[in-house]
Amino acid sequence: MVLSRRIVVDDVSPRIQYDAGWAVADASALNAVGNYGAVYRGTTHSTTLDGAQLRFAFAGTFVDVVGSIGVVKLADGTYDPTWECTVDGIAIPQPNPTFPFPENHWSLCGQDNIPPGQHTLQIMVHTTQGRAFYLDNIVYRPVDEEGWNVDGAIVEYPNTDADVTFGAGWEQWGAQNITRTSGAQVALDFHGTEVMLIGFIPIELPPNSTTATYTIDDASPVTVNLPGIAPGLTVTQYNAVIFSAANLAPKPHHLVVTYHGDQSHTPLPVGSFHVVNAIGTSTVSSGPSGTPTQEIPSRHVATQNVALIVGIVIGCLVLAAAIIISTLYSIKHRRKRLRADAEAREPQPFADHRRGPQLSRSQRKQIAPMTAGTISEKLAGNSTTSPRRVVQHHEDSGLRYGPALEVVDIPPTYTQD
Repeated sequence: MVLSRRIVVDDVSPRIQYDAGWAVADASALNAVGNYGAVYRGTTHSTTLDGAQLRFAFAGTFVDVVGSIGVVKLADGTYDPTWECTVDGIAIPQPNPTFPFPENHWSLCGQDNIPPGQHTLQIMVHTTQGRAFYLDNIVYRPVDEEGWNVDGAIVEYPNTDADVTFGAGWEQWGAQNITRTSGAQVALDFHGTEVMLIGFIPIELPPNSTTATYTIDDASPVTVNLPGIAPGLTVTQYNAVIFSAANLAPKPHHLVVTYHGDQSHTPLPVGSFHVVNAIGTSTVSSGPSGTPTQEIPSRHVATQNVALIVGIVIGCLVLAAAIIISTLYSIKHRRKRLRADAEAREPQPFADHRRGPQLSRSQRKQIAPMTAGTISEKLAGNSTTSPRRVVQHHEDSGLRYGPALEVVDIPPTYTQD
């Protein structure tokens, strides 16, 4: 998950505000101590001034202060140096501030479950003997995705991250994954200019050296030596940098790491990948193989472009749907109008009065139907004294007899309604 990612702020970052008394320390001596690995990215800050302070502003729900520990116990039972860590003025825990052995990558203080929002971490150092206090880096977990989507930030992708995918042949070993299967692969999709793989080398497994390779995008494979635990060491080696690839083009990349050892060789561990983000638009730079790469928009800009494209596509689809609906409605309306016009031009049949309104009983009594005999009797009458009459019962607007005939009109059986 994205929220499992953390931001690692190195000691040289301008985000850390040092008061007087701090300086960049010589890391060479520190790198040789303990089994927690060399100092992070080869730099660390230190102070021997009593009362020296630093501040760090962040927006997150977790913070951890990491440095080298080297305290001594004094004759009076106190320790030197000591330090105070607060977040927004409230003291936060120190897991083991009196550990008696020198180690790097030590959690000096930290706090989880911090309420979301803006916070300020403050550290004050106390020393009576002038012993050095070391700050290597500060790790925090942002509140949301926007918190780690920062140009130049170092983002930690744990082995459980959604963008870290393992093929066959891997097993869980503590908080990391390892493989001792030849050809086993792990992949990472990231957007940045540098990537670094970190893991720990178990003392329980064979120490024999072997190799792995990694490829970034379409570049040629790069061989990585896996030396295993050096002879004479009897403990697990933590925070080992397996490899680091820098000076990448500021764009999305696809990393694939392949193991070439077996059960009799040191494993390939995957604890986390550290990526230097590339969010801001960058000028021409070198890709994985050193080939110049043209200016590429940042991930943030690319996201905006994707959103713009999606918006345009949706707008076009809506417009197309509106045009189609309008066209169909127009065709339907035109067909309806043509049908009406055609019906108006065609001769209309007379109404079927067999199913229409009928005369009332009184009307039927007053007007008797004319039979053939009745008509002949009328025609046989005196033709000299009265005109011939034809009784005509109108059922339509058809032919009328001439004026020589006396027409007796019988109302039609249909009514005005």
